[in-house]
This record gives sequence, structure tokens and C-alpha cells, in this order.
Amino acid sequence: FPGGSLTCVTLTDDGVLRPGDEGEDVEALQQQLKDLGYLGGAADGKYGPGTAAAVREFQRDFLLARDGKVGPMTQDVIDDVLAGNLLLASEDGVGTVPFGTGSEGAYADLVSALGVPDATTGWYVDGCDGHDWFKATWDGFTAVFTDRDGTRQFDGWQVDDLSDLPTGLYIQLGIHSGTDWGDLDALGADFYDDYLGQRWRILAPPFFNGRFTGPVTNPPAANSPIASFGTGTGGFESC
Repeated sequence: FPGGSLTCVTLTDDGVLRPGDEGEDVEALQQQLKDLGYLGGAADGKYGPGTAAAVREFQRDFLLARDGKVGPMTQDVIDDVLAGNLLLASEDGVGTVPFGTGSEGAYADLVSALGVPDATTGWYVDGCDGHDWFKATWDGFTAVFTDRDGTRQFDGWQVDDLSDLPTGLYIQLGIHSGTDWGDLDALGADFYDDYLGQRWRILAPPFFNGRFTGPVTNPPAANSPIASFGTGTGGFESC
């Protein structure tokens, strides 16, 4: 205005990236989300609905407020995951160790990330399917190796005790200690009761053979606590 000056402040001057922002910072964020598997397509530097949805999925998995914005806390967690300080157990594997990785290399990488396991089974022949199996357990979490595809490989993981996960390990979909049937139902879980007992499953991402901590009604009450579950290429649980 005449005789004066104006100071323009952008929305992102508060250190938060949000929908509508554009530029190199957004492009760098998008590349990080792509590297983590949360964003497909090109990193175009435009913070649109797709980027916001990817951010919300990341925030869900790592127990952050799901606002679709990237402030210092979300950015710090993204950086920690990329640095290997935090691991996500997902439908693809654990952290940067995907299913299908040779057992020797996968086991070494998991030990590097999680420390020496509390217990291991050694390789054994499963009485149901005749394949070689090996399991390594850290607190309430077990990595499963089999030779189902003809070679020994990292084949699945299972949660044995949801309240006792290794430090820094997160479960895809934000499942954590205290998650109950109401939370799973909201995620699209199915309840079924067959000859193996009362179980739940989620098909996308696929979590199978989930168990409850005790008998439940059909349908289960919203506060029914859950126990073990797993995922993988078919090798997280024998017959």
C-alpha cells in the first residue's frame, strides 16, 4: 500500500508440509514416501490428495496423529524408519527385509535390527507338511523361515504377544497393545468360527489366523481382546 510495505507469510512457514504446498520440500517428502512404499507414481512436488493419503497411512502404521500433514514429529519418524531405527512388520516382510530373502542373509539382517533373539528352534522338519522350518523369537514376535519354495528363506512373521513387542517394531495398520475387536472391525476384519476355533482375519493387507485371548460371542463384543496373528507367503504357521 502507498507509503508502506507488506510481509507475506506462507502456510508452510510453520515448518509443516500440508495439502496445497508445492516445491522441492514436497518433492523430497514424496520421494521418501515412495522409498517406504507408501506412494506410487512420480514425485511431482505437488502436495495433493494422493500425498496426503500416503502420509495418513504412514501415520496410522506408526501410531501418529492421522492429519495428513508432515510436521517435525512425523518427519522425524520418517527419517528414523529410513535410517532403520524403526521397523514395520508388514505384508511384505520386516523393515527392509522382504519375504523371499534367503534365510541366512535375512536372519543376519533381523538380528542386526532386533538384536539376538530370545529363542530359536533350529531347523526342523514339520510333521504336517514335511518342509524345513526355523523360528526365531524376540519378545512376543516371531520370524518364520521355511523351504516351501525349494530354498530356505524368510517366509513369514507372527505376533505371539501383542503386549510385548520388541522396542521399535510396529505392526502395519497401527495394530498395537490394547487393540481390540472394535478396532479390527473398523479396519474391515472378518470373524469366523471353524474347526480350528474362533478366529479373525484381515484380507488387505493380509493378516491371517488371528486369535482372541479367550472365547468370544458371535459377533465378538467390541472390547474383545486379540492375541496372536501373522502374515507371510504361507509359512507363518504350519497346518
